[in-house]
Amino acid sequence: MIALAYPIGPFLFMLFADRFERKWQIVAAAIGTAIFGLLFTLQSEAWSIIVLGILINFSANLMSYSYHAYQTELFPTRIRSRAVGFTYSFSRLSTIFTSFLIAFFAKEFGNPGVFTFIALSMVVAAGSIGIFGPPTNGRALEDINRG
Repeated sequence: MIALAYPIGPFLFMLFADRFERKWQIVAAAIGTAIFGLLFTLQSEAWSIIVLGILINFSANLMSYSYHAYQTELFPTRIRSRAVGFTYSFSRLSTIFTSFLIAFFAKEFGNPGVFTFIALSMVVAAGSIGIFGPPTNGRALEDINRG
C-alpha cells in the first residue's frame, strides 16, 4: 500500500510546488518526517502503520523535490553546477556514515532509537534552513545571491 501511494505525493505537490516558499516546504517536510517517523514507531495496527508510512513517504517526496530546487536557487550562476554537484556528492558521501549511525542506533536502541535519531536530524535541518535559508520565491537569482 505504501509503495502504491508513492506516485500520489509528487502529483499532489506539483499543484503547489512553485506557489509556496521552498524553504518552508523543506521545513514542513523535515518536521513531518520527524513527527510521522516517531509516531510510526508507536504503532501496532496495520492500518496506522500504512497511513504513517505513506505520510513519511510524502514527507520524503516533499523534501526531495523542494530541496533540490532550492539548492539550485542559492548559488550564483557562474558556480551553480559545480556547487550543486558538490552538495549532492557530499550528501551521498554522508549517507555512508549515516548508514553506520543508523545501524548503531538500531542495535543499541531498536527502531525507536533509529527514528529518534532521524527525527533529531530533521529538526536540525528544519531549524537550519528555517533560520538561515534565504527566501527565494519571486526573487531573481541575482538578488538571492546578493543577500
